[in-house]
Formats: sequence, C-alpha cells, structure tokens
Amino acid sequence: MGKRALFLLLTFGFTTQVYVFGQTDTSTTMSIDIKSDYEPKVSAANKIITKPDIQPIKSEKPSFTYDLPNFAYSVLPTYRAAKAIGIKSERDEPLFGNYFKLGGGNYLTPYAELRIHSVRNKKYNYGFYGKHLSANAGNPENADFSDNHLGVVGSKMGNKGELTGKLDYERHVVHFYGYDPDSFTFEKRQINQIFNDFNGQVLYNRGYDEKRIGTQLGFNFYTFGTHGNRRENDFEGSFRSKFKLGQRREIDVDGKVDYTNIIDNASPAYARTFVRILPSYSFRYKKVDLRIGANAVVAVDSVGGTFRLFPDVDIEHFLVPRKVRAFAGLNGDVKKNSLRQLSYVNPFVSNDIEIRNTINSFNIFGGLKGVLIKKIDYLLKVRYSIDNDLPLFLTDSIATRSFGVVYDDVQTVAFTTGLGYRLDERFFIQFNTTLYNYKANVQEQAWQLPAIDADLNMRFTVAKKLNMRVQLYAIGERFQRDMFTETKPVETLSPFLDVNVMADYRYKKNISFFLNVNNISNSRYQKWYAYPSFGLNLLAGITFSL
Repeated sequence: MGKRALFLLLTFGFTTQVYVFGQTDTSTTMSIDIKSDYEPKVSAANKIITKPDIQPIKSEKPSFTYDLPNFAYSVLPTYRAAKAIGIKSERDEPLFGNYFKLGGGNYLTPYAELRIHSVRNKKYNYGFYGKHLSANAGNPENADFSDNHLGVVGSKMGNKGELTGKLDYERHVVHFYGYDPDSFTFEKRQINQIFNDFNGQVLYNRGYDEKRIGTQLGFNFYTFGTHGNRRENDFEGSFRSKFKLGQRREIDVDGKVDYTNIIDNASPAYARTFVRILPSYSFRYKKVDLRIGANAVVAVDSVGGTFRLFPDVDIEHFLVPRKVRAFAGLNGDVKKNSLRQLSYVNPFVSNDIEIRNTINSFNIFGGLKGVLIKKIDYLLKVRYSIDNDLPLFLTDSIATRSFGVVYDDVQTVAFTTGLGYRLDERFFIQFNTTLYNYKANVQEQAWQLPAIDADLNMRFTVAKKLNMRVQLYAIGERFQRDMFTETKPVETLSPFLDVNVMADYRYKKNISFFLNVNNISNSRYQKWYAYPSFGLNLLAGITFSL
C-alpha cells in the first residue's frame, strides 16, 4: 500500500464508535469538564486590563502557570483551540528574579502582585505568589469586580524522579449588572456573584520524556463554592506511561479516574465517576508519522453508566521537506462539564444551572503548516465536529438578567488560518483567525457563539530600555434571545474590535514602569448580551525586582 493510500485510509477510515449504556439520564444536575474548541481571546467584561506587560519570573521549575482564570469573552467552545498550532509561540523574556508590582488606573482600579521564589537549586524549588485587581467605580453601573489569588508552589528533584506541587486559593466577585436601571433598583448584596476556589496539584515524574520507560503520576483536586450556597468537589488521579521501542516508535498508555460531586442546600448531593484509558502507538512508515490510539471512557452516576470508545488518530507528512507539512486527525470524547468551568467561562451564569455531559461524537481535522519563507510560519486548518448536548448560554427571564444554560446537538465547521513572523528577539508578530459555521438541532441559533474570531499580537523593542506590545482582538456577530421581553426576540450582538497597547520601561536593573491602555476606541461593546464592557481604561504602575 502506498503512503498516500495509507494516509487517507487511516485518516478517514477509523471512524467506528462503540457504546453500551445502562439507564442514563443526561438531564441530571451534575457536572463534567468540557474540552472546548473555541477559546475566545478578548478581555472580560469585568476585567479592566489585559495582563500588564511585565515578563515572568526567570524560574525554570516548577513550571506552573500563575495567571488568574481569564474572565474573557468566554463563549463555550465547540472544538479545540483556534490558535495556530503550526506557528512557533512567542518566548517569554527573563526578569531579574522575585518582584513586586503596584499600580492603579481609572475606575478606581488598585492592582498589586507579589511573586517570591527560591534561588535556583538542583534539589528543590519553592515559591509564593499573590495578586489583587479590582474596579470600584464607573460606567456601567454596578460593574465592580474583584479578583484575588494566593498560592504556593514547590518541587523536589531526586535521583529517580521529580515531585512538584501547588496549592491555590482564588476569590472572584462580580455583579449581575445587565438589568434595566430604569425599571429595577438593587443593592449590591442582591446582585453579588462570588466564587471561592481552593485547588491543588501534585505530579511525580519519573523520566517520562528522558527514559526508555517513563512514567508520570498525578493528583488534582478542587472545591468550588458559589454565593448561592452550591459547592462542587472534584478529585482526579492520573497516570502516563511511555515505552520507547526504537527510533520513532513508542507506546503510550494514559489513564484517569475522576470523581465529582455537587452539594446543594436545596437538593440531594449528586456524585459521578469517570474512568478513561488512552492507549496509543506512534511510528513512522515511509516518511509518514502516525499515531494510532483509542479513547475508552466509562461514566457512572447514581442513574446509570455509559461506556464509549472513540478513535484517536493523528497523521503528519512533509509534502515539501522543511516547507509544507500536511496533518490530519480523527478523535472523540466524553467531555466533563462542571459548575466551576461554566462559571469561569461566563461569570454571569446562574448558580442553579443544569449540568450535563457533552459527547464529542465525531471530530475530524486536517490542514497544512510549515514555513513560507525564512522566519515566517503559517497554518491552514479545517475542522468538522459533532457535539451532543453542547451547553449554550441563554439569557434568563429574571430581573437581574443572569444566564441559564440550554443543551443542544451542534455541528461545527471551522476554518483557521495563522501567520507568524519573528525578526529576532526585538520583534515578533502573530495573527490568527477562525471562521465558524454552526448548525444547531433544536435551538434557533448556537447562542453566543461567534461567526469569526481573530487576534493579532505584536511585541517589539522601541529603544534599549523600552518594550511595547500591541494586541488586537476581533469577534464577529453572535445571536442571543432576549427572554426578558414578552415577544422574546432574537437579538444580534454586533461585531467588535478591542485594541490594547502596553509599554514597559526598564528604568534601572531592578526598577521598571508599565503603562497599559486598553479598549482604545472606547467602545461599549457587549461580549455577553446586556453586559456592556468598560470603555477606555488605563493601568500604570511600577515594578520592583527583589
């Protein structure tokens, strides 16, 4: 069989999905973690700034991400991330070590961040971080918010492996400010939306990438509570194993056991368990790189259980050596939606939303990536997916204008393009855009999902001590039904462009100043229906390297 025939056969032929189920009620009020595709990149309705352009600490381990969950324009994705996977990501520039940042801006916006970590050591590493950002005045009325984050991280390296861990506490406060102020008046306590999130991770790595036989063992947990006295607890154990059989041949066996429960004062507790096994075999056949695997998922709750088996196949081949690389894949999954995840996607969602599983029964993609000319990378990608019980945010009929969740079967076609160019460390630019077409089975529209999203990121050095970054985000039109009015019309949310400019001036080796100018056009666009964004906002401050 020729390599082209093998490429096509493995890409399009391995489509079998096996499932066996007992009595299962997918309308239960339980949660599961959705692996979303569309990951919007626009700063949140309640978030005054994009992240200040202060480079991260120069610390190699542990390699955790410290950023707060992004209350971004987060429409729930219907397929995997729209970023250009073929484009080299921008590298972070080093800072001088521990630091303290202090700043402020219009809308009475205090900002503070502290990060302290140990000096580099071959045997251990530890650190502490804290962050606060809030807005306390301005237009829209009652759009005040507060983000708070505290955490510790640590790692211990030994002869046989490395142990890393972290503990986090996050507290986020927003308000349901989408109501009509001419018709209703609320006190702040009546429209509070408060999230308390305590979570942790532990990972033991025994030569997973370095040894011929490598393993990883992990444990994650969180307890997430809302202002409405609803609490979600999650405990997950995982393992990864890799067996290198020779040049370009390896076997991977990964697995997870995930237990989740929701405790609600108004209803009985509900528990659910997920078990998944993901074996795969990777090899090269006549210059074609292949990974053939499966995703076996068992989901059990008090109503019943399901077993589903999905293909998990990836293929890559250079059509033109070092220039044009074709890729394709086929997979599926049972996605675990959760109260925590949906609340972070849309902070204005009601606390008593119904939670269901989403079954990504079919997901196929393909495209080209590579290098156009020296230093210019590109990506062309098309994806088609079918999601059963995809959660969509729909406005509620109550006066506070919170959002409910409806579930529908949605087919999605997406086309992604990307370009990236790096001159050197002094100049980098990357552009990504994705066009979407949705077909919902029951709902009139795929509520709040955009027809297009695009982003442009550019970083450059103006002078020896002055670095700048420009970020542009664009979101196409979306649809929403106004459930608060008698006729319940379908409203169209207009497209918008968000332009942000950030500057960092290194005054001395251990002192720098930053300035962020966000939403330069001063547009009051709506990311979520009835929730206009802040207009032009500024944040300025100073960074002390400790």
